[in-house]
Order: sequence, then structure tokens, then C-alpha cells
Amino acid sequence: MNIVVKNRENKYMSTIKHETLTNIGKITKLEPLWKEYRSLLDYFIRDMNVKLQKGLNIPKFTNIKPYNSDINELYNRTIKTHNNAIKNSKSTKPLQDILDDITNNSIKTPLSARYVQTCYTQTHESYLSWTALLSDKVKYYLTMSSMNDRLIDNQPFLTTCYRVNKLHLWYQKPTLKWAYDENNNLVVPTKNNPAKVELPVPEEILKFLRRLVKQARKRISLPNLKKVSTLKLNEKVAKLEVTRNATHVNLWLKLSTLEKGKPIYIPLKNNSYYAQLLKTGLRLPSVQVCLKENTLTVAPILEHTKAKTRDNNKEIGIDFGMVTMFATSTGERYGITTFNKLKIWDQIVTERAKLLQKEGKKLKTDPVYNKLQAKIRSFITNEIGRILNKIVKQGHSVFVVEKLDFRSSKLSKRMNRLIGRTYRKVIKDKLKRLEDTHGITVVEVNPSYTSQECSKCGFVSKKNRKTQGTFKCTCCGHKINADVNASRNIIKRRSFDIKMRSLANGQKIRITRCLILETLLQNHFKKCNKHSSEVSIIGCHPQSA
Repeated sequence: MNIVVKNRENKYMSTIKHETLTNIGKITKLEPLWKEYRSLLDYFIRDMNVKLQKGLNIPKFTNIKPYNSDINELYNRTIKTHNNAIKNSKSTKPLQDILDDITNNSIKTPLSARYVQTCYTQTHESYLSWTALLSDKVKYYLTMSSMNDRLIDNQPFLTTCYRVNKLHLWYQKPTLKWAYDENNNLVVPTKNNPAKVELPVPEEILKFLRRLVKQARKRISLPNLKKVSTLKLNEKVAKLEVTRNATHVNLWLKLSTLEKGKPIYIPLKNNSYYAQLLKTGLRLPSVQVCLKENTLTVAPILEHTKAKTRDNNKEIGIDFGMVTMFATSTGERYGITTFNKLKIWDQIVTERAKLLQKEGKKLKTDPVYNKLQAKIRSFITNEIGRILNKIVKQGHSVFVVEKLDFRSSKLSKRMNRLIGRTYRKVIKDKLKRLEDTHGITVVEVNPSYTSQECSKCGFVSKKNRKTQGTFKCTCCGHKINADVNASRNIIKRRSFDIKMRSLANGQKIRITRCLILETLLQNHFKKCNKHSSEVSIIGCHPQSA
């Protein structure tokens, strides 16, 4: 089960894949449908891009209508309908307005009106994701800049930039609502201090933001929807029906085609997990249908109620690693044998890559190489899901985790790159899913020096960890598994972060590596005088600096 949509209020979406029993003949009939759908997706995303740069509003739904005949025929039918309405004394818009509406909002496509609406909805979701990434990039540029919040036309420069960026008003000439604080300065409106005045955004600020957006678009390009293989179809286009007489399947997917009144019925294999979920009365808002390399995959999208947040205050620190996949602060280690399997696969993948390079072939075009990578990803996904589900059953309410980074010197660069990307994505998706399904709270902490710090006395040194698997403190002699020691430091790091931010008295503080090291060593030296003479001026130990 994969989460595909972010939380909406107390709801979240998930997909459950079904194996299909369709034949090549049906797939051949669906290929023209996919082609038309992709071209329409591309048309809509480009149209939205033009509207964005012109400063026009982009509606959630469109009044664009399809036609599968000549435009002149459409005009003639419209004129005939209009004349009949006048004869029957029915109210209607002026003829010229109707014709202008057709000219502006009609596109040539054999797809039905339901498909056009579904297509537009999917494009709109892609567009919103893209603008969100664009907005985050602009925000990053603003945050990293050294500009002050000077006044331009009596408006604070940076504050106005942040607000325009948040509302995606880069190409518009908006008026922003402002309020006044106690010193009669312009501030962002709040519940206690509502808006009192509307002021237009100065042109200088808009020009500056457009330059930033232009720079951001070089890094975050417009989505290429011509290559989309997955269609998100609502119930009007793709409908799941329960079989009556069939014995080998219990579900049919009724899929509309380009031919009116001639849908295609796709049989789906039984899925026990899906059948259990249906008994709970879940809603099926839409279906994902994927056509790729003569294979058809169907995944109904289910709407769930978000679980209540656990409040038992039971915390657990989790360390992610390669040799040991997961180590917890309770002393448990999971996925010990996983790394050995990855080393075997690494050797197979490396040998295959060398063979293809000798033959002058590209790795991406080789089906054997792609199958190996897919197998590795599937294995990692299953292992991570299995282990995290086991930890959830222990009843913890808070997972304290480190920021993810997966590398191993014992694996090739190719394997490190594959595993690193897969690990990060799968773990983040799984943790997000656990928040929704089990009410788990996930807290990320800075992992700096968690592998060098002693979980017993707090001493930090590179010499503490002489081997990959064993940790032995050079100060107190504490001996423990290195991954378990790191996980216990991770759970301690949460209270460390809370304490550091409380000492800042509400001011923003950046917890850097040097600040962490300095504070850890100071805390250790208060308890232990063994290494007090070795403290440098900035508080960094010479052995660990």
C-alpha cells in the first residue's frame, strides 16, 4: 500500500495494486486512448504555464469542451440549437457570445467530456505540485539572502517578498492586505490584529521576484506530461464492478474508450487485503491505471480516516544504517542479514554493468539490468515496511530519527547511489504513512556526532568507534554495539534540541555541528574531569575536531 495524496483535514489516500488478467488485444485498444490523454495533459500544463506568466488566474476546473469533428460542424449545430431555442421561446445567451465561447474553450480531441474533465484535474494537481516546488525554491533564495527588510513605498521589502511568493503572485500586480502593529508599522494580518488596509505591491519587488522565479525555473522545470504512463481516472471513466458469474476473478474494471458505448472490461485478480478494506465502508474516489511496456496495472485509490495521535509519551530512538538496517534505543537490531544480500546483488550488478560497457550498450536499455534494480528496490521496500511495522506494534508514540544519509565503503558507487535514493524515499514514505495510519509522531534530529558520542558518559571522540560494529568509550570504558549506541544518542538529541531552543528565549537559533560538539563536551566535562585539560578555546576536543 502506497500513500499517493497528502493529508486533507483528517483524510488521506492510499492505493492498492491489483494484478490484471488482460490480453495484448485489449492493451492494443487502450494505446490510442493513452496517446490522446498524454497530448491533452501536455496541452493543459502548457496552457497553465502561459496563464501563470500572463498573471491570469487558473481555475480548478475548466469549461473547455472537446469536439471530434470539424469546428464548422460544431458551429452549425450550435446555430441550429440556438434557433430552435428562440422558436420555442426558451431563454438563451446571444449567439455571438456562444460562438466566441466555443472558439475560446473548445479543443480538437476524440476524448469524451468526462475524460477531458478528468485529464484537467490530473494536470491541475501536477501544476500545483510544480508551483509548490517553485515557491519553496524562491523561499530558499530569500532565506539565504543577506538583504534587510528595508521599506519600499512604505512596505517592508522581504516581508512583502515572502507574502507574494506564498500566494504565487509573481507575475500579477496584486494588492496585499496589511495590518498595523503598536508602532504603526505594516505587519502581516493576524486574528488578533486583522487587516486594516490594502496596498499594491511595488513594481520593484515584483521585478525582483520575477528574476528569482526565472532562476528557480532553471532548477525546477515544467513537468513533462507527454511521458506520463499512469492515468488517474475518476468513477465516471473507470468504474470497478463486482463480478457475478466469474470464478477466477471477483472484480472488473469498466474502462471507457474512444468508441462511444464500447467500454473495455479488464479482469482483476483477487486481493484479500482490498476485500477486507472494502468491508469498512471506504470510499473509492478514483482509480490509477498504468500502461507500460505491454503491461497493465490497476490500483484503486481508497480514502481513509486519519488515525488519532498516540499520547502515551513512549519514545524510541531509531538509527538507520547499512550493516544493521535499524537499531533502536531499546537495544534491538533489525535487518542484520540485509547487507549481505545487498553485497551479493552489488557484485551481480557491477559485473552486468561491465559487460554492457564492453559491448557499448546503455545500462538503461538493458532489461536484465533494469530487472535487477527493480528487484533490489522491491526487496528494500519490503524489508523496511516489515521492520517498521514490527516496531510500531511495540506501542511507541514518538519515533526520534536522524536525517537520512546512506552510504557504505564496502559497496560500489552505483549501488550506494541506488540504495541511498531508495532508502530515503521508502523510509520517508513509510514514516509518513505510519503517522496517518497509527498516529505515530516522527521527530527528526541533527545526527552530528551521534556515532562518536558515548551514550553513558557523553564523551565525544573518533577513537571511541574503532570498528564498524563496536563502540568502546575511551573515557569510561563503556562497550556496546555501535548502532545501538547511536540510536540512544538520537533519542537524547531530541531533549538536547528542546533545551537549546528554550535557552534562546524565543529567538531563532541554528543548531550547527560546532555548537552541538561544544555543548556535548561542556556537559561531559562538568561530570568528568579526566579530559578537562584538553578542552580548546572554542570547546572542540582535539581528537574529534
